[in-house]
Amino acid sequence: MILLIFLCLWPPNLAFFIFLEYYSLINSPIGIHSEWKVFLNSLNLPFEFLHEDEYKKHYKTEVKSTPLILSKRAESLEVLVSTELINQCKTTDDLKQLILSKLNVHHFTN
Repeated sequence: MILLIFLCLWPPNLAFFIFLEYYSLINSPIGIHSEWKVFLNSLNLPFEFLHEDEYKKHYKTEVKSTPLILSKRAESLEVLVSTELINQCKTTDDLKQLILSKLNVHHFTN
């Protein structure tokens, strides 16, 4: 079973505007987009959202950049979707398709 870890920097720093773009794809001022929530539930995979400081505390490791989507299988952590690819997403649909494509590749190569 794969655990998806959605990782972002908090509190934001110089990367604040990049963070806002990613954040706006999945959240609104009143919470997570319902479309995004439906998508995540449709994956039938456990997931968690962590800020970078929470990630460091829990997994005892550093990341080079955020936002980032990691996959965890047993004790192995791998980058599923890189910061660069996330930052290219302009819409929620772009991000959903990217995740689906990476999950398909990840499933068949692991």
